[in-house]
Amino acid sequence: MTGVCGTRRRNNYDCLPENALWFGAARRRIGGDSVDLEEIPGTRCIGNESKQGRDAGGLEHGVFLNGTDEYAYLSGATRPVFASNSSNFSFEFRADSSDGALWWESDWPGSTSSDFLIIHLRKGQVNVAVNLGNDLLKSVSTSKPLDRGKWHRVAVERREHRTTVNVNGKLTTIVSSEGATRLNTNGLVYLGGRHGDAKRFRIRGTFVGCVRRVKINGILMDLVNDAVSSSSPPHC
Repeated sequence: MTGVCGTRRRNNYDCLPENALWFGAARRRIGGDSVDLEEIPGTRCIGNESKQGRDAGGLEHGVFLNGTDEYAYLSGATRPVFASNSSNFSFEFRADSSDGALWWESDWPGSTSSDFLIIHLRKGQVNVAVNLGNDLLKSVSTSKPLDRGKWHRVAVERREHRTTVNVNGKLTTIVSSEGATRLNTNGLVYLGGRHGDAKRFRIRGTFVGCVRRVKINGILMDLVNDAVSSSSPPHC
């Protein structure tokens, strides 16, 4: 659904412009209790429409990530979360490639924030990279090489500097340096990664394959209709 949205209270901020540059400006202005979007055309709104009549393909069958296009979603499912001391999300994927980012949260390129939370494949293994501002970039492997063409489930829960990753039932806990507890980002999650930033974060390759059953804070995402990027991914 695309349209023009009026003023939204910050706790119900469910409308984003498709222009990422404006969104960056909106973030800087969001210090108040509301953001006025009335003058912004071409705003994609989510969370206001009934699930009835929505395309079920993006919910159950998943979407295809081609390794070239970027697809963004709100990091809080129905609103952007710019800073948080907790994370809770899960998804399933079926890979056609051995490398590349699956889940990407960071700030805009050029920002002074060095925070990120990235789930990526490296030689078929699920790796997690977390930085709350005090750590160097390092990835922790959480699985053996996974079979291509099969569905795998990843669930992530973070409480301050402790992150637990569940890959097909195998748990791995990652502890970031003490001190920083909040993840500061641009309020977006990129499925399939941010290709312009991949080299800066030393993420090898690009993910090609399908993703489905994405849940953020217990909310099941419609990966076709809930995308806030300028385009939505196709069905698998």
